[in-house]
Amino acid sequence: MTLRAWFGTNRPIVGMVHLDPLPGAPGATDGLAIVCEAAGMLID
Repeated sequence: MTLRAWFGTNRPIVGMVHLDPLPGAPGATDGLAIVCEAAGMLID
């Protein structure tokens, strides 16, 4: 319930990931993958 409300706005989360991209990574693609993976793990 709380997690659902927290992930209701995932734009700030994606923005935070983009501020600190992995070295040598395309940033946007890897950032979205990390967010999706983290969201899936927390919701499960």
